[in-house]
Amino acid sequence: MNPKNIKETQILNTDLRKVYKEDKLGILDVRVIMNNDTEIDIEIQLSELRVWADRSLFYIAKMYTEQISEGEYYTVFKKCVGINILGFKLFYDDEEFYSCFHISEDTRRTLYTDKFEFHVIELPKLPDELKEDSSDILLWAKFINADEALTRFV
Repeated sequence: MNPKNIKETQILNTDLRKVYKEDKLGILDVRVIMNNDTEIDIEIQLSELRVWADRSLFYIAKMYTEQISEGEYYTVFKKCVGINILGFKLFYDDEEFYSCFHISEDTRRTLYTDKFEFHVIELPKLPDELKEDSSDILLWAKFINADEALTRFV
């Protein structure tokens, strides 16, 4: 993500709107708005949560539906992105530490909509050693996962 693409940095209300008293409350960790009005939810979950995918989808869906009000056209919707940094393995059948998901057709992989996107970083799957050509995502994940990253500079 290029910092030039961020419209502004501000502390946003991270509570997702409840329309009815009985609605489930959602509280985002970090909410970012980009220049193109894409909304990003960054979540860090260290302890294992088996329903993580459902929770992540719930948060993104709530962000999405908050974008429209009565009488508005569906063209108001902007993209919602979830960035999930997990301290546990979510996908046990795959050893890749980074995954990116979209809504697409199962066989042809035709994109249904570009309005939802999920990025998942599973910290326990990070390789022990970095290579010279390591990706930026891997470098950031290693930094986030470092036990001593901040204490070395204090």
